[in-house]
Amino acid sequence: MRVKKDHVLQVREAIKNSTYYESVRKNDEFNEASSTLSSLIRGVNYSFFAIVWILSNENLNNINQFSWILLFSVSSLVFDILQYLWKTITTWFSFRKSEKEDPGETKEDHTFPCYISTITWVLLGLKILCCLISSIILVIKIIDLIHV
Repeated sequence: MRVKKDHVLQVREAIKNSTYYESVRKNDEFNEASSTLSSLIRGVNYSFFAIVWILSNENLNNINQFSWILLFSVSSLVFDILQYLWKTITTWFSFRKSEKEDPGETKEDHTFPCYISTITWVLLGLKILCCLISSIILVIKIIDLIHV
């Protein structure tokens, strides 16, 4: 009976580990995709600054007509910074709290409170939304300039 119980425990542990490693792999893929998306959004926002500079004929007095584009581009970059600051600080505090409560827990076993990822998702969404709004305004402004 003891051998059977040990075998059941080993099987359960193997299942747990395989699910765990699958979860870690998916989390790594998500983090990589999220990082790539953030880099693309950052690049797009920087390109908006260059496009506005070119369209304004390098004259600071003409930049006022592009103020909404600049406002949403800067907002997107601010949300980008806030997202990374939020995730970094809350992750660090969560690990520190976990180490004090359960010194034997490893980083792999740690689970984060749901509010950390919820706020991270909100900041990511706001960053994307600001970039999209800036893109739409820029396209409309370019179409207006072409038709003049």
